[in-house]
Amino acid sequence: MVQRYPSSGQSVELERPPAPQSVLNAVKLMYAGAAVSTVSLIISLTDISGTKAAIKKARPSLTVAQVNQLNTFIITVAVVSGVLGIGLWLWMARANNQGKNWARIVSTVLFGRSGARTPPRSSSHKDCGEPGRRRPLGRSDAVQQRWRGRS
Repeated sequence: MVQRYPSSGQSVELERPPAPQSVLNAVKLMYAGAAVSTVSLIISLTDISGTKAAIKKARPSLTVAQVNQLNTFIITVAVVSGVLGIGLWLWMARANNQGKNWARIVSTVLFGRSGARTPPRSSSHKDCGEPGRRRPLGRSDAVQQRWRGRS
């Protein structure tokens, strides 16, 4: 924040107070969410070997080329969504740590859209080979910490 001296017209930067403990806790939980999301993505990718078999079992009428295309699409969606999720965790953690007011709102909206109340799914390939997505631990804790107390 910049404030001008009344007489000199020069800018002086005001000292920013330290972040409240609730914000620091929320930032730590957001970084933990990024780490858990990374591990979840790695586990999903190592568990993807059964995808083709699950696709063939669920849709026996598909040709080999169609199965390969669907398998590639599923892997691509898993990687892109995983990387985007990790990136959002890191972006929100940094923005909240810097005291950006908009970051509190964006973090809450992203949390709400992510389906915070949905139970975690296993990584089985029962649903046509789509790798399961686990709900990162601590997501609701990070949002609650960010809104708690003065910040």
